[in-house]
Amino acid sequence: MNYQTQQLTDMVNAMMPLFIFGLTLQVPRVMCQLTKTEIKYINRVQELENSYGRWQVRRAESVCPKHDLECIEREASRLAALLRARYA
Repeated sequence: MNYQTQQLTDMVNAMMPLFIFGLTLQVPRVMCQLTKTEIKYINRVQELENSYGRWQVRRAESVCPKHDLECIEREASRLAALLRARYA
């Protein structure tokens, strides 16, 4: 588990007892944990951010279908090349 995933897990675990209308609900810990696929996705997005930049990857995520890493990488690469050409 990387640092950001650990922070997210700690935050969710701190919120385990939810108070809704004065009633306490216990959320099962299984629901609070990320799946292996989600962790792989988060790690790959972080690698792309290191390669192309945070803005390019976030912009690419907003345009591409959900969890389509090939599209995100292609679009982030295109945006990075566009910015390099524009400010060169």
